[in-house]
Amino acid sequence: MGTNPAIETERIAAVDADNRLIQRCLAGDASAWEDLVRMHSPRIYGIAYRFTGSGQNAHDLTQEVFLRVFRSLKNFRAGEGSFPVWLGRVTRNLLVDHYRKSKADRATAGRTCQAGLWRLSRHPNYFGDATAWWGMFVIASDNNARRI
Repeated sequence: MGTNPAIETERIAAVDADNRLIQRCLAGDASAWEDLVRMHSPRIYGIAYRFTGSGQNAHDLTQEVFLRVFRSLKNFRAGEGSFPVWLGRVTRNLLVDHYRKSKADRATAGRTCQAGLWRLSRHPNYFGDATAWWGMFVIASDNNARRI
């Protein structure tokens, strides 16, 4: 089963257009950069949105992807692959970094919240009669438990 010649011709034309655009970007053509972002940002935004489920986070991550692309475009080697594939790798790596950072932030926030509840529970006027009862609970943090 061979490929459709019309589709193959279209793919080659798209790769050539991306390569010409990248060469213009590397030469300092600001309008080429705008064209590059305009062409590829809907796809990157879509990936980021599916990953985060948040329009604002997807927008921020899309901007961060293009900042990374701007800084590292000189490392793109047109002869070794297509620009959309390279851009997808940059996007994937940024999303993995974002996930790791947000996971660490969530874990830290959880520990802070637990510690804050413990301090609040010890305040004599906060829970009233329930303060003594609250002090009997065990708060777990990172699989280590302690009795309050």
